[in-house]
Amino acid sequence: MRKILCTLLSILTLLSCAAPAAWGASAPSVTYRSGGGGASLSVSGVNGGVYGAQLTVTIPGSCPNPSFTPAGKEVYSPSCTVVESGGSTEITIYLTSDTPMNSGSALSLGTLNLGGASLPASGELKLLDRGLNVSIDATVTLRPASSGGSSGSSGGSSGSNGSRPSGGKDDKDDKDDTGSKPEEKPDYTDVVLPFSDANRGDWYYTAVQFVYANRMMSGTAGDSFSPNTPTTRGMIVTILHRLEGSPAGGGKIFPDVNQSLYYAAPIAWASAQGLVNGYDNGSFGPEDAITRQQLAAILYRYAESKGYDTSARGSLDGFRDAATVNAYAVEPIRWAVGTGLISGMDDGTISPTGRATRAQVATILMRFCENVAKD
Repeated sequence: MRKILCTLLSILTLLSCAAPAAWGASAPSVTYRSGGGGASLSVSGVNGGVYGAQLTVTIPGSCPNPSFTPAGKEVYSPSCTVVESGGSTEITIYLTSDTPMNSGSALSLGTLNLGGASLPASGELKLLDRGLNVSIDATVTLRPASSGGSSGSSGGSSGSNGSRPSGGKDDKDDKDDTGSKPEEKPDYTDVVLPFSDANRGDWYYTAVQFVYANRMMSGTAGDSFSPNTPTTRGMIVTILHRLEGSPAGGGKIFPDVNQSLYYAAPIAWASAQGLVNGYDNGSFGPEDAITRQQLAAILYRYAESKGYDTSARGSLDGFRDAATVNAYAVEPIRWAVGTGLISGMDDGTISPTGRATRAQVATILMRFCENVAKD
C-alpha cells in the first residue's frame, strides 16, 4: 500500500514542476491519416517534453457525436467537447499524461472520428509543459500525412516511450510495473543530488534525497530543483482523480473553473467525494497556489478515503500563529502535526496560509510515506 501511495504522490509532484519547456520559434505542424476508424492525428516539430495537448477544430454544419481515442494507455483524455454555433460545430480534444507524451520531435495524439465529416484545413493547437502551463498556442495547418511522412507511430505509445527528464521514471517497461518492479529502494541518504539549489545543510536536503531516490520528484530545468516553486490546487486534484482511475463524478461546477481545461472533471469529482471545497465566494481557484493548510486538509481527507489511520492528533499550542488556522483545517493540521507531516517553521509558526513549496511538498511526501502509508 505504501508503494502505491508513494507512486500516486510522485505524479502529483511531477505536475507541480512549473518550469516551462524550451520551445522553438516556429509552431509545430499537425498531420493525419484517414482510416475506417477516423483520422489518426500526429504533431511534428515538437521541442521539449509535452505533458498535455489540446486541439480545436471547426466543422461546417452539425457533428453531434464525435469520438476521440487517445494514443498511449497512460494518457488521460475526457470526451470531446462539442459546441454548435452559427451553422458550424467546434470540437475540442484534450489529453494529458504524467510522463512526456512525445518521442523526440514527434507526438501522436490519437484518432478523431467525426462520423463521416472531413477535417478542416486548420485548427487551434495548445501544448502544455510539465507544469501544465500553455507553452504553445497557435493556429496550425492540418494536412494529410505523406507516405513517407511522420504518422506519429514513434510516439504511438505516448506516455511510455517519450524521453524523460533527469531523475524521472523510465517507462519503457511499464507493462511490467505492477508485477516485476523491484521492491528494494536505494538508501536515499547516500544519493548524490544533481541540483545546485539543494545542498547539504539545507533543511529540505534529506527530503529531496528521498523523493529523488524513489523517483517521486525530478528537477525542473537543468540542475535546478526549484525548492521555492509552489504547486496549484488544480494540479493536486487532477492527480488524485487520475490515479483513482478518472472516475465519473457530478460534483459542484465552480464558476471560475473552465470546463474545457484539464482540471474541470477532477475538480467536479473531488468536490463530489468531499476531498475539496470551494472558497466562501463560491469560486475554486484552480490556478491558486495551494496553502499548507489546504494541502493538509486534502491529504487528511484522502487518507480517510483510503482507510488509513487518521486518529493521531498533535497540539497546536506551541505555534504562535495557531489561532490563524482556518476552522476547516484545525483537525487536519492537528493530524498533520500528530503524524509528523508538519513540524512548523523556524520562526515558531505553523504558517497555515503559506504556499506549499516544492521543498515543503517533498518533506510532507516523505513523511506521509513513512508515517501514514505504512505497509
